[in-house]
Parts: sequence; C-alpha cells; structure tokens
Amino acid sequence: MKKILSSVFASISLAAIIFCIACVIFDIYSNGEFVRGGYGITKMVIGTMFIGLGFGVPALIYDNENLTLGMRTLFHMGIGCTVLLITAFMVGWIPVKNGLWAMMSAIIGQLLVAFSIWFIFYLHNRRLAKKMNERIKKL
Repeated sequence: MKKILSSVFASISLAAIIFCIACVIFDIYSNGEFVRGGYGITKMVIGTMFIGLGFGVPALIYDNENLTLGMRTLFHMGIGCTVLLITAFMVGWIPVKNGLWAMMSAIIGQLLVAFSIWFIFYLHNRRLAKKMNERIKKL
C-alpha cells in the first residue's frame, strides 16, 4: 500500500508541476491573457490529477519481473497515454475547433512529453541498477 501511495503522490506531483509550467508558458505566449471561464482551470487541475493517477498506478507493473520491459512499458504507457488523451479532449487541451493539424500537433506534443518523461525515468533507473550491481560485485 505504501508503494502505491508513493507512486500516486509522485505521479500527481509531477503532473501538477508540468501543468503549472504549461500554464506559465501559455500565459506568456498569450501576453498575460491566458484566462479560462466556466471553471476551466478547475477542470484542468482535476484532469491533471487523473493523468497523474493514469501514469502512476500502472507504473507499478515494473515490479512484475515475469513480463519483459517492452510489455511492462506497453501496459504502463498504454494506460497512461489513454488517460492523458481522454482527459486532454475533455478539458480542452486538444483544440478540436482549430482543424486537424492543430489537433494532431497537440496530441503529438503531449505524447512526446509523456514518452520523454518515461525515457528520463528509464535512464535514471538504469543508472541506479548499474550502481547497485557494481556495489554488489564489490561485496
């Protein structure tokens, strides 16, 4: 249970940080006019928490050593990206009224961010495993 809560807390925290950075970028890009009505920001914050859960809970699959890394990654990122895209459509992060290219750009951009974060964690964990193996060899 502690591991689940830790994963959920870390993933929601990371999603919230990314959301805040994105809000600042869009506010600067729109010259301080990044305003959302109809509880838009509230919906986005709740959506951000769901995205954090969507990536955090399935990440526990990496503890299952019976599956290959590819299968674990497919499971984790498949669920996470599905939650991300559904949420993005629901809260308005994908500009459906601006045409196909705008929609595809938003979708690709969001997926690139998700896979970039996964890759950073992958490199970090691989480095930790290498350090642990070196210490074990020394013993």
